Amino acid sequence: MVEDGLFNSLEKGTFADIKRSRIGGKGLAGVVEKGPNYMNLFIPKMLGGCK
Repeated sequence: MVEDGLFNSLEKGTFADIKRSRIGGKGLAGVVEKGPNYMNLFIPKMLGGCK
């Protein structure tokens, strides 16, 4: 990825073998608004580490 850059790596399927065209993708299909009780458990772990 260092040599190819982010967008070229995405096009090649470097991440999880999922390829995304620079001019394609999935768009807004399937995107929903977060509800009032939404919580992403990954964010606190990412910011503060696992304890």
